[in-house]
Amino acid sequence: MVQLSVKQLVEILQVGREIAFDRVWMAADTAMGRFAGRVELYLIVRVGLGRTVSLKTVPWFSEAVERIVPGATVGVDGIGDLDGLRDPAAREVLLHMVELTDRLTDRDEGLWQVITASGTVYLLDLGPGQRTLTRLPGREKPKGDYARIEVAGLRRDGETLPLLAVGQLQLGQPAALLLDVRRDGIPTVRSTTPVVSIERLDGA
Repeated sequence: MVQLSVKQLVEILQVGREIAFDRVWMAADTAMGRFAGRVELYLIVRVGLGRTVSLKTVPWFSEAVERIVPGATVGVDGIGDLDGLRDPAAREVLLHMVELTDRLTDRDEGLWQVITASGTVYLLDLGPGQRTLTRLPGREKPKGDYARIEVAGLRRDGETLPLLAVGQLQLGQPAALLLDVRRDGIPTVRSTTPVVSIERLDGA
C-alpha cells in the first residue's frame, strides 16, 4: 500500500475538487476491488451533489494521480459503481475505506482524529448541536524538529471541551481552534503545531 506524503495528498484532493469530486476514499487493502492484478493505490471517488462528470473523468483522474505518485499503479472507482453490487469483494471495499481530506471547516460533520507534528492527537466530534474537542498530548511520535521539543501540557488536556469554531485546520499548517475552556462562554483560541494527519473515525 502506498504511503502518501502530505504534499501528494493535498495535490490529489485539489485535482479531485477541480473535476467535481466532493469526497475521495482510499481502500485500506489495495488487493480488493475489481482490477486485474493488485494495484498499489486504490481510490474511490464521489461526485458532488448536483454535479455531473463524463465517462472519461475517472480515467483522467487516475492518470493525474499516477503523475502525482510516480511509479505507483493506480485504480479508481466511482462510488456509484460499487453501490448496490452483489459482488462480495465490492461490498468489502466499502467497509474498509479511509476518507482522504486535507482540511476541516465548520461545515464538516462526523468524528475525526487530527494529529499534529508534536505528536499530539485531537479528537473532534463535529456532530450536530454541541461540538467537542479532546486534546491528547504525546500519543504519537513527533515529526522532524518537534522530536527535540517537549510537548506542552495545557489546561484540561484529556477532557472533552466545547468546540465553538474551527478557525483553520489544514494539512501542513498550524490549526486554530476556538474553545470554551473555562465553560463560561468566553472563547479561548488554541493554536497547534502543523497538522500532519486528518482521519475520519466514524466511517460516514
